[in-house]
Amino acid sequence: MKDSELNKLLRSVRPPERSPEERMEFADGVVRQLSRPVRQSSGAGGIGNMRVPLLGIGFALVCLVLGFLVGRFPEKQVEAPLVAVTAPDYGKLFKEVALLFPDRLRGVVVRGSEVELLLAEHPARPATNPLLVEICQNGRCRTVLTFSGQKLEVDGHTIEVLTGADDRLIVLADSQVWTSQNPAEIVDGFRINAHFLSANL
Repeated sequence: MKDSELNKLLRSVRPPERSPEERMEFADGVVRQLSRPVRQSSGAGGIGNMRVPLLGIGFALVCLVLGFLVGRFPEKQVEAPLVAVTAPDYGKLFKEVALLFPDRLRGVVVRGSEVELLLAEHPARPATNPLLVEICQNGRCRTVLTFSGQKLEVDGHTIEVLTGADDRLIVLADSQVWTSQNPAEIVDGFRINAHFLSANL
């Protein structure tokens, strides 16, 4: 099967509709499984501490990443003489993950084609629109999708995003302050960009 045929097949299949109760039950089950203590392994040190992913979560995440990559590299651009990579649709990504985990999503971290979900232990309805924060340090960049007031651990760094008056954005990176009023400012080696994300949640 060609890539174009697979793409058309994936786009033609409609996912089954789930009720709000089923979505909440799914999210609660995922958080319960991730919160369970993991047995220590007597074999190789450290391996016993790894969490065993659930088959359903693994399948859902694989579908999510595949859909994200298909949207990121559309077929029509492959036919062009020079291939231009379009910007990922982070709003669509965030919305689809938020539907999988209603009131549980604290953030999404994107590193290239790798997607990491940060979930809350207890449901909490976010009071603000989602935000997109791009953070680069030493040539390594990651994109964080989150809400105002969330404090996240990203690659060993503490990231907190706040909204101020007149929709001004403030990013705290390891207690260093960046604001949208001075977007070109480099804060303690971090190059930061942030703006509101149009996800229509």
